[in-house]
Amino acid sequence: MTLTPFFRVKDLRFRYDQSWVLDGLSFEVREGEILGIIGPNGSGKTTILRILSRVLMPQEGEVHLHGKNLLALSQKEIAQIIGVVPQDTYFPFPFTVGEVVLMGRSPWLSGFGFESERDLQIASQAMTLTNTLSFSNRLIFELSGGERQRAIIARALAQRSQVMLLDEPTAHLDIGYQIEIYDLIKKLNVEKRLTLIIVAHDLNLASEYCDRLILLDAGRIYKMGSPKEVITEENLSRVYQSKVLVEENPVTGAPRVTLLSKLMSKKYREKRLTARSNRIS
Repeated sequence: MTLTPFFRVKDLRFRYDQSWVLDGLSFEVREGEILGIIGPNGSGKTTILRILSRVLMPQEGEVHLHGKNLLALSQKEIAQIIGVVPQDTYFPFPFTVGEVVLMGRSPWLSGFGFESERDLQIASQAMTLTNTLSFSNRLIFELSGGERQRAIIARALAQRSQVMLLDEPTAHLDIGYQIEIYDLIKKLNVEKRLTLIIVAHDLNLASEYCDRLILLDAGRIYKMGSPKEVITEENLSRVYQSKVLVEENPVTGAPRVTLLSKLMSKKYREKRLTARSNRIS
C-alpha cells in the first residue's frame, strides 16, 4: 500500500550563522508512519523539527504540508495539524495536569477563548489515552519525569493534530519509562493513525519502534530507509566515529546495537578473524 506524503521537504538549507546546519535535505514523511531522525549531536535533528513546525524559517528550499507550502499557512492552521512534544517544557506557573492538557485546545478556541464542554471532553479523552486522568488535579511540577512526559503528549493529543513531532521524548527517563513512552507512541500510531516524527538518541529504541529512519551526518542525509537498511555497523561507525556491533534482536528481528570500546572492538575483530580462519581450514 502506498502511503500519502504528509510532508514533502525539498533542497532544505538552514543556518544560524555562517555555517550550514542543514545542507540540501530532501525527504518525504508518509501519512501514518513513524519516522525516526537519528545522528550525532549537532547534526541538525532538532532544527528539522523546528522548521517542520515553522518555529524556524529555512534560508533555502521548500516544505509542503499536504501539498501546501508551509509558509502559506497561518500559525493557527499549523497548530491545528501539528502537535509538538519538546525535549524540555518549562511552566512558569503551578498549573495542574488538567490545565496543561487543556492548553492543547488553544488553536481551536474562538471568541473570548473559553473552553466549551466539548473541549473538556477532548482533553479528558486525551488524558484517558495517556493514563494521566487519575492525576489530572495534581500540579505539573509534582510529577515524575515519565508522568510529566505523558501529560505533554496528552496536551498534543488534545490539539487533535494529525502529526506529532517529538524531540527526544525519553531523554532523562529510566528504561521503564522509556518503554512506556514508546509503547504509547506506537499505540497512538496504530489506533489513531497518527503520523509521528521522532528525534531519537537511543538507536535501539529507534530501531524497534520506527518504520523508517533518517541518519544525519553534519546536516546532510547520510542514509534513509528501514531500520535494517540504516542501522548497520558500516553506517554507524562512519557517522558516529565509533565502533559498534549490530546484531538481530532474537525476539523482534530488529537491528540491535552494542557499543564497543576500542579494546573490545579489537578483541571482537580478532575473534571474528579466528572464526573465519577456522571455517576456511
